[in-house]
Amino acid sequence: SYQLNAIERFGIPNYVMADAGAGVRIFPAFTTWYPSALSIASSWDTEVAYMVGEAIGNEAKVMGVDCQLGPGLNLHRSVLAGRNSEYSSEDPFLSGVMTGHYVVGMQSTGTHADLKHYVANNQETNRYNMSANVSERVLRELYIKNFGYAIKIGNPKTIMTSYNKVNGIFTSNFADLIRVLRE
Repeated sequence: SYQLNAIERFGIPNYVMADAGAGVRIFPAFTTWYPSALSIASSWDTEVAYMVGEAIGNEAKVMGVDCQLGPGLNLHRSVLAGRNSEYSSEDPFLSGVMTGHYVVGMQSTGTHADLKHYVANNQETNRYNMSANVSERVLRELYIKNFGYAIKIGNPKTIMTSYNKVNGIFTSNFADLIRVLRE
């Protein structure tokens, strides 16, 4: 887990975050491991997505976690991608809708959800230096679309940018991508 210390003079409390995936990842505690996002999305059942998000949110709350660093929301673009099981689908609609309902369930418990990794995070190898070179049309119709659905449905408290570059610019510094996200 990660803890951001309080800044009392600004009224900011301690804030604890934990890695997510198929459950709360906080060591050395043991937590429940749920079906992967890929398995949940394969059900096409938004109620199941909500219930899993709610269960993980409740467990996070009991563990003292304020924010789950997840769910992940990238598309399956390569069978070699290291995090495919953390992501719902290769289809932007299915991915976004299922993730949105998962977020609603999690946040109903008071635990914040953190959508990640915005955007085009398709590989783990060399992810800090690689650039996903993608046309604007593909960015908008595929890679950004799923985030749009998830944000409209789930209204997540936080969103994490990806580590990789998109068209040669780190996503956290890519003004146009961040503007689209805010809109």
